[in-house]
Amino acid sequence: MDVFVAKEEHITADSIRLEGDEHHHLSRVMRMKPGERVLIASGAGVMYEAEIMRIDADATILRETMEYPDYNEPTARVILAQGLLKNPGKMDWIVEKATELGAAEIALLKTDHTVKKGAKVDRLQSIALAAMKQSMRCVLPVVHPPRSLEEVLDAYPGALLISCDEQLDPTFTIEGNQGYIERAAKIVVFIGPEGGFSGDETMMLQQRAARFVSLGERRLRAETAALAALARVTALLEWKEL
Repeated sequence: MDVFVAKEEHITADSIRLEGDEHHHLSRVMRMKPGERVLIASGAGVMYEAEIMRIDADATILRETMEYPDYNEPTARVILAQGLLKNPGKMDWIVEKATELGAAEIALLKTDHTVKKGAKVDRLQSIALAAMKQSMRCVLPVVHPPRSLEEVLDAYPGALLISCDEQLDPTFTIEGNQGYIERAAKIVVFIGPEGGFSGDETMMLQQRAARFVSLGERRLRAETAALAALARVTALLEWKEL
């Protein structure tokens, strides 16, 4: 079934209302009709199966038939803390793929080695929305404006912190932290920009009890490292449920 997104205030016990681009896509692009069924993502952790009741000029009205909390979501809240990269296109790609892999938040980092300090957050948020629908998730990842490493660390007290370090012995793996990952309610994965984290930033992560891991013997680009780390963390969370 196709996935559409409704605002939380438009989801009630009696009906679900689609407006704007979502209504236009359903009625004009997909040319769907009353009686057809679709999936409605709240963006806040619930997926609904719904039947189209009527299509008005400015809105589509649906009736909920089933409710699926945490549909296709990891068992822990996973946050990608990503150092800003020089190429904006690579940041677009990271946000899209991180969303597909289950990230609930993307915290953009201004680090000592960051060259480009700004980001088009609205554009990145739109990319996250499209990727959420494509991957059939019910949580819309929040893309946070760029912040310092210290600010991001302060934002997640009590979370499990995982920092990827290319200079670390390859035997220090994400899988070696499986017990910590399975017990965590919130996990923050830190990926530096081109050039990685500075010595001071690494020390700051150490002082916050981050778990340092290697992603293998090969040196990965920052955008590749982000996805490799997320894929392994979310895989461990999914194996936990088997």
